[in-house]
Amino acid sequence: MRAASRLGLSLVVALSSAGGVVSSAHAKSKWKSKGQITLEGRVFSDDNNALTVDQGLGLLGRVELRHRHRPFTEKARIFGRLDSQDFNRTILVVEELWAEWDLGDLEIRVGADILNWTATEAFHPADIINARNLDSDVESYEKIGEPMVALSYDVGVGNITAYFFPYYSEPIFPASSSRLAFIPPEVPVGEILRMSADGSLTDDRFGLQGAIRFIQSFGSVDLGLHVVHHLDRSQPEVLFDDSVGLPRPLFRTVTQFGGTYQHVIEGLIVKIEAGYRIFAKPENNETRFGSVEERDHLQVAVGLEYGWLVDDADVTLLLEGQAYLGVDDAVLPNLGVFQRDALFGTRISLNDTAGTELLVSGIVDLQNPDQILFNASWSRRILTGWTISAALRMAFSQTAGVSQQGFQVPPVATTPVSSSPAFSKYPRSP
Repeated sequence: MRAASRLGLSLVVALSSAGGVVSSAHAKSKWKSKGQITLEGRVFSDDNNALTVDQGLGLLGRVELRHRHRPFTEKARIFGRLDSQDFNRTILVVEELWAEWDLGDLEIRVGADILNWTATEAFHPADIINARNLDSDVESYEKIGEPMVALSYDVGVGNITAYFFPYYSEPIFPASSSRLAFIPPEVPVGEILRMSADGSLTDDRFGLQGAIRFIQSFGSVDLGLHVVHHLDRSQPEVLFDDSVGLPRPLFRTVTQFGGTYQHVIEGLIVKIEAGYRIFAKPENNETRFGSVEERDHLQVAVGLEYGWLVDDADVTLLLEGQAYLGVDDAVLPNLGVFQRDALFGTRISLNDTAGTELLVSGIVDLQNPDQILFNASWSRRILTGWTISAALRMAFSQTAGVSQQGFQVPPVATTPVSSSPAFSKYPRSP
């Protein structure tokens, strides 16, 4: 885990509302609406850098509207945040905006959607489709709706879905003043570079991307398998372009083979999630691409959940671990936040009429055990359709060399990726 500053703190208080169902005169037509309003804040320990913002206090809102008139369903959901302390975190995001045609065994969906291909609590090797807001919770980044066409077909006890993603959507990067920024705040950043499957650079925002996913349940086992070919947006390489005098993020096309596995054995749930990723290589092995890092790797997460009943409450213990395999240690920080980490936690559901739930967890870097991310959250319904919740997040690190931005700045590649011949090493600040 690229740990946060020596002490970071995040506190969230949320109020959520969910609307009911409104039926039209036609029995087959239904409208559903949901809404959420959240007051959230976060505070980092002072890094004594006037260029960074150490706290935030904002209002988060989410509105969802769904209409169904067989055989058609339409859904729209938008998400926004207005932060009074850190205006760079103010965003408006389309999460879902799609229409679906149900033809029985076949369903066709067109529009922006969010896909959740994961089985584990904090580590998600298989859940790679959507671009993220990289200035949100590192263990569960906010997702951005991905434009797509999806054809889903039921095959007995399973389902197979083919996806086409026509657009190179991009993540929301932390501002240079953010404590989660990839690059020191005094360094401006250039435009994004994109590498297509043949290794060439492209300025086109449209390209051939797609995926196939098969899911099946048999007995107490849930299995999901997938193949994805798309532009990777999880964590860019950062390269220096002498032609513009700026570091620039590089996204490469990647092909991933992976899946999820869940097996319920009485009170125990075994979870496995994995993905093997093959990155596009620079075209014709040109020398200016010679030092672009080798990123092909296997990412594996394993989890265990064990639950039992205490009085009237459900208590569940959580244990998860994740590792990247088949890649040099020097490249690990560039692949993701959690390289070789473990999660320990417990979830308590009181099973009362208010649906009270408490979740406490800690993520520990197994290579640097002093780097710990602690999370605690509590939620409870207070009225019909209304929920109040609170969350606390603290990040600790005593390891020398942790960047003042909060998380360690990933090492920067030393060789250019551009049509310009003029590139040089980017001297990263310590």
